[in-house]
Amino acid sequence: MRKAVEKNAFDVCCLLRSCNCQFKDMEEKSCLEDLDPLRHRELRRQTTIFNECKKFPLNRLTGISIMD
Repeated sequence: MRKAVEKNAFDVCCLLRSCNCQFKDMEEKSCLEDLDPLRHRELRRQTTIFNECKKFPLNRLTGISIMD
């Protein structure tokens, strides 16, 4: 997860979190403390997106077009 944060791959980090992945230790988790405000907001935004997606399984979306 630390590499995802370091590479600004917040979508990957949130996907890992949604699969119950965790930081190995406090040292690895400390990378979150160094985030500037913009990167921190993006991490929170991606977390919200993944939390909302978990509420709606893909099998419910079968046959739905995003163009409607």
